[in-house]
Amino acid sequence: MNSVFSSLISIGAYMERFHTVGNAADRMPIGYTPTWYEKSWLSIFEERNETLMYGFVIFIFHVSVYFLSYSVQFTFESIPALQKYKIQQNMHVSDKEWWTGVRRFLENMFLIRLPTIMLFFPAVELLNFDISVPFPPLYVILLQTLFFMVADDFWHYWTHRLLHVDYLYRKIHVIHHEYSAPFGLIGDYSHPIESTSLALTAISGPVMYSWLASSTGLFKEAHVIPIVLWIGVKTFVSLEVHTGYDFPWSLNNLIPIWAGADYHDYHHMAYGNNFASMFRHMDFILGTDNGYHKFKKLKKMNQEKVLKERKDQKVKKDG
Repeated sequence: MNSVFSSLISIGAYMERFHTVGNAADRMPIGYTPTWYEKSWLSIFEERNETLMYGFVIFIFHVSVYFLSYSVQFTFESIPALQKYKIQQNMHVSDKEWWTGVRRFLENMFLIRLPTIMLFFPAVELLNFDISVPFPPLYVILLQTLFFMVADDFWHYWTHRLLHVDYLYRKIHVIHHEYSAPFGLIGDYSHPIESTSLALTAISGPVMYSWLASSTGLFKEAHVIPIVLWIGVKTFVSLEVHTGYDFPWSLNNLIPIWAGADYHDYHHMAYGNNFASMFRHMDFILGTDNGYHKFKKLKKMNQEKVLKERKDQKVKKDG
């Protein structure tokens, strides 16, 4: 009976988090003078329902990053000079495929992402994330964000690989693989279960970081600012790996361990390879990138063969 009563109290305490009204004085040390950035941040929530405002701010941020990134990618198809960087030259998105992608994207955005994001603030308080000022120093923000990236990459790898088990693939993941040649919008083109599971991998980093902080006492819990930054990074990466283009300035050509569009494009083209989302180390360690490297080696050999034949023909013609 006592356990039931305690559970009801806990549920009631959790539900109260949905009615928290912002008060800047509660978010800073006594006597502290916040910076302009901190004042601006706190003013968003001052005397407003923090659950609704956090949800609104993060949803708008998520959508803005998504559409700003995609608006750039959308122009690629209309620029002839960029077509030499298209990975699958013979594959093009039809109007029907594009509108199907838009429909699925909007469904996931408003039926999955929005309700999930509206739980952000209650989850932040429940998991004891840091929402106070002063904000962490820049190096802490960057280190926390990097930790979130590595943690998500680990859990994303195993979740993604699990979705390639035959039954789960046929029932869930096959939707995302309807397109063998990716384009930006299909970053969020997936079954609701898959979309939800990947949202959980995204929060794994902040949860693990805060658990380590409370367990060791060596550093503070994950702060809300790097978490918001991480949401932006995760959104950008989802689109970046699905562009279908491999430019000289693409991140994978600047950072060797980065996966990128060329790497993930092969995953859509060839079943059961390259499960990584951001970094390549998990695929390398577990050998799930072998097919990709064989494909790249064969492609390079074919390109060299074609170049040699053209050179020989030119020499013969000139002779």
